[in-house]
Amino acid sequence: MKRCPICEREHSNTESSCQCRFDFEKDDIDKPDIKGTWSEKLMQIANFHYFMGGKKAKWTLQKTGDRLGIKRARVSQILKIAAALKNYPQLKKCRSEIAAGNELKRIMESVQEKHPGFESEDQLKDFLKHNWEKTALGKDWNLKGVEYDARPIGWIDALARHKKDKRWLVVELKVSQSSDQTVGQLLRYMGWVQLNIAPDKDETVEGLIIADHIDNETYCALQFTKNIISAKEYRKANDGLYLEDYNWRDLISKSLSAKNLEIVKKKMKVEAGYEVAKIEDASDLRPKAVNVEM
Repeated sequence: MKRCPICEREHSNTESSCQCRFDFEKDDIDKPDIKGTWSEKLMQIANFHYFMGGKKAKWTLQKTGDRLGIKRARVSQILKIAAALKNYPQLKKCRSEIAAGNELKRIMESVQEKHPGFESEDQLKDFLKHNWEKTALGKDWNLKGVEYDARPIGWIDALARHKKDKRWLVVELKVSQSSDQTVGQLLRYMGWVQLNIAPDKDETVEGLIIADHIDNETYCALQFTKNIISAKEYRKANDGLYLEDYNWRDLISKSLSAKNLEIVKKKMKVEAGYEVAKIEDASDLRPKAVNVEM
């Protein structure tokens, strides 16, 4: 099976095109046929913009607008709303774009941005133990244990097994900011799980760091472990625990060399859809949209 990058419909490997006009054989699309609910339409426009940004050099908001027959300002607005829909999937249940905006405002007011909400790692572990199914992790993973006994090398903060696939997840928790030492510690626990719990070749072991803040050292260490270790920053809110993909804005500084700045600019254009032409130096860069789950 394969998924259309524009409308996200599933297709068999033998199909050459999608209803939205995406051509699988050419891996390209001229103008998508946007259909569906209000949220589906916005997501398709956003997906089209990001897809073209990864395919074409110097793709801009204006070019997306020209191709789809909408104004540049509206494209910018759609991208922000689409990011919110990914960050907070419950917004898709709203009856309209306006209603979703009001609900998003309520959610953001409930998120405690400045205080992590936990005074110790034990509190965070206890919360996950009793609320696992209410978090995004509970949708796909069954919790096997908190403070899982992995002696003689230590205790795993949380260990989970995928509900469908032969996959294990080792979770390392940090109430304050993480450090690159966390990556080494997590790899050690993942190795123990591979040797003692998942010895079969068809079983995989993944790692997840959950912290209040992912620092630059950890970000750099994760560059060579992207396929096996991910990282999320948590936010305690009145209605639960939100997990966000870590934001690499702190790695960007005025000390970036011209060459590295160009690399970062290109990366941000592809991943976040920003117009590279308007970025003159590192101070102009803005964080990409984060993927918030609950």
